[in-house]
Amino acid sequence: MVSRRVRPLRSAAGSLVLVIGMVSLPAGIASAAPVRPDSSAMVLASGPRSQLQSQNRRLANGAFVRDGNRTGRGELTIKNNTAHDAVITLTIGRSPVYSVYVRGSSEYTVTGIRDNTYEIFFATGTDWDSQSRGFTRDRVFQRFDETMDFTTTSTVSEVRWSAWTITLDPVPGGTATASPVDPSNYPGP
Repeated sequence: MVSRRVRPLRSAAGSLVLVIGMVSLPAGIASAAPVRPDSSAMVLASGPRSQLQSQNRRLANGAFVRDGNRTGRGELTIKNNTAHDAVITLTIGRSPVYSVYVRGSSEYTVTGIRDNTYEIFFATGTDWDSQSRGFTRDRVFQRFDETMDFTTTSTVSEVRWSAWTITLDPVPGGTATASPVDPSNYPGP
C-alpha cells in the first residue's frame, strides 16, 4: 500500500526530501516487484527475432515520453533498481498525464506535479521503440494497487507539498503492491 503516513526519519532509510528554502519532508515509501516474464506473464514482441534481439535502443534517463503540465509543487522520486528500463506513467482516471523513462539501476525525480490523485502504471522491458512508444522485448505491464495523492498546503510561515518515493523492486519496509495489467488496458505513454 502506498500511504501518506509520514515515517520517522530514522526508519525512512535515508529517504529525506529537501524542499528547497521552505521545509523538509520525509518521502512516502513504496515498493513493488515487477513481474518478470514466465509462462503466465504476457510478453509481446513483433518483427524478425534476430532483428529484435540485436537492438537495444534506450532513451536518456529522465526523458519524458509524455510531459503534462508541471506547474505544481509535488515530487515523485522513482528508483529503478531492476536490470530492465521502465516507463512510469501517472494517470488521472485512465488518462495519462506524465510518463517518464527511468533506466535500469537508475533513479529520477519528477518535479512540478500538480495536486490531484494519480494512479501509477509502469512498463518494463528492453529496446525502446520511440515510434511505437513502447518496449519491443521482455515487456511487462503493471500498476500500483493504491493511488497516490499529491497535495499542497500553505500557512503564514511555510508551504508543504507531497514528495513521494517509489521503487520498482522490493525494499524492506515497503508498503506498496502492484498488479499485472493486460497490455490492451495499459494507458500507454
